[in-house]
Amino acid sequence: QDLNISKKVQERVVAYYEYLWLTTEGVNTQGIFKDLPVTLQTELALSINNKVLEKAEVFKDLSAGSKRMLTTYIKPVFFMPDQVIINKGDVGSAMYYIHRGKVEALSEDGVKVVLEEGHLFGEVTLVYNILRTTVVRAITPCVICVLERQDMNKVLNYYPKGTGQCK
Repeated sequence: QDLNISKKVQERVVAYYEYLWLTTEGVNTQGIFKDLPVTLQTELALSINNKVLEKAEVFKDLSAGSKRMLTTYIKPVFFMPDQVIINKGDVGSAMYYIHRGKVEALSEDGVKVVLEEGHLFGEVTLVYNILRTTVVRAITPCVICVLERQDMNKVLNYYPKGTGQCK
C-alpha cells in the first residue's frame, strides 16, 4: 500500500501467486533439476521441449546438436487471464508455444483468433527485428514456453554450421 499500487494490480498479483501455489504447491520448478548432470539436464530439456522446435518451421534444418542445446533455453512462463503476453508495436524478440491454456490474438484489422495448447506464435521475430502487429492476451491461466532471440543466437554462434534457416 505504501507503493501506491492500484487495487486491480494487487488483486492480479495475489491471483497469480494463488494459481502458482495451486499448480506447483510451492515447488520452484525452474531450479528443480539443477543438481542433475548437464547431459541429463539436456536430455530432459529435449524430451520436454522438442515439440516446441518441431512446430517451428524455422528450426526444421537445425542440426541435432543445435536442437539439443536450444531446448535448454526454452523456459515456461505463467500468464493469468487477461494478462498481455505480446503488445502491438513492441519490437519482437521471442517465440511462444502454448503448453497449457488459451490465448486470443487481436490483429490490426480487428480479427480475433483464439489459440490453444500446441500453438506457436511469434517465431518470425526470432529471425527478423520487426514490430509486433497483434496483441496477444491470455484467456485462461496459461503456461507458455518462451524462447528468446538472444538465447537462440547463443546456440547459433556455438553451432554455426547447423543453423538452417535461422542464419
